Formats: sequence, structure tokens, C-alpha cells
Amino acid sequence: MKKTMVLILLAVFGLALVGCEENVTPEEEVTLQAIDINEETVRESYPLGDFQVDGIELVLMFSDDFDSSIRLSESMIQTNLEEITEAGTYEIEVAYSTLTTSFTVLFTEIETREITDVSIYEEDYNPYALIDVFDLRDIVLEVNYNDESVDYVSVNETMVSLSDLAVLSLEGVHDVLVTYEGFEV
Repeated sequence: MKKTMVLILLAVFGLALVGCEENVTPEEEVTLQAIDINEETVRESYPLGDFQVDGIELVLMFSDDFDSSIRLSESMIQTNLEEITEAGTYEIEVAYSTLTTSFTVLFTEIETREITDVSIYEEDYNPYALIDVFDLRDIVLEVNYNDESVDYVSVNETMVSLSDLAVLSLEGVHDVLVTYEGFEV
């Protein structure tokens, strides 16, 4: 009885599928027709030697008037970026599938940042630390540059002499010299 019921269901289901196939119209084949770079995702300029594809989108244009975007990957770049050694505007070639496109990139000179001042960042500094909880990395340096930017750098053992490191394990008030990039604090 169960076998007969299963065979009947399969036969009905098979007829339904055959009936559905007769009404199906063949779909047009959709093909990738063109690619282009979404220029809005390209930064205005890149420092020389620091070009990255992060955030740049490649637009895929299909035959059914449908567009899609994917992230540009380094493997799609056809231009040898290592050969670009001077600042200026360059055409970057891109390949995807069998299609190619290009976009323009402005490379600027690398700005050299120079340290103008190094000091202890007073807001994080606790001059009354207990020996058993004292951590040298809790002392933070405020590093000022000529372009008015500021970095905050935690002090580590390489910035302090061995004799100064030794006194940090003793109770009392100690003067410790911290050296960073030629500056002393």
C-alpha cells in the first residue's frame, strides 16, 4: 500500500513538472559587457608609494542594463605601481574577466614629519604610583610634529637606561630619564 502511494505521488509530481516545463520561456543570456571604476571611491590623492585599493569599487555593467559593484582587488591592477617613483598623475590599468578599464591617480610627494617636541603626557601620568602596581607603559609621551600632528607613545624598557629601570623597583622619589628618537624627557 505504501509503495503504491509513493509511486502515485511520484507520478503526479512528475506530470506536474512536465506540465511546468511546457510553459517556461527561454531566458536571455546575461553577459558582462563593460567595467568601469566608481571615481567617487578613489581618493583625491595618494602619497607616493602608498597607493591602496581599499574602498575603491569596480562597477560591472551587464547586458540586461543591470549594474553591480565589487571591491577592486590588487590582483586586478595591471599597472606596475613599483615603477612609479615620481610624484604626478598616472593612469592605472585594471582588468576583470576579459575586460579592461583605467582610472587616474594623483601621487604626491611623501611629506616628512619631524618631531618638534616630546613631553610626558600629564593627563595620564600618576607620579604617586605604588611599586606593586607600577607599570612603565602607563607613562605616555606626547610627541609633537612639524605638521602640528600629535602621537601618544607608551614608554617601554628600551627608552630607559638599566640604572633608571633598577631604581623604579625601589620605594621613593626618583628622577628617570626617558629617551625617544633623540629627545630626552
